[in-house]
Amino acid sequence: MPFISHALLVELFILTVMAACVCGLALYRFFVARQQDFHLHANLDEAQYIGRQVTIASKLTWIDKWGKVLTVLTVLYFVGLLAVVFYQEWQRNSTIISN
Repeated sequence: MPFISHALLVELFILTVMAACVCGLALYRFFVARQQDFHLHANLDEAQYIGRQVTIASKLTWIDKWGKVLTVLTVLYFVGLLAVVFYQEWQRNSTIISN
């Protein structure tokens, strides 16, 4: 295994934390969505369910918005980190050794 610098380890740790947050948010969305009710409550005796449906729908909207944002940021961070590593290796391997 090639030598990994401490700076790269920090960057990999940040990437891992970001990916864990994306997975945690997806898991949170799964548990919130399990409480979702797909029935239309239009009768007066079912009025108590309407507020719950609105609350769950707004939570899911918030989770979906931040899930997309965090996923895009994580992928962009990964691609940027990958580009930096490839560039560093290219620079390290392209040096000319003179006799």
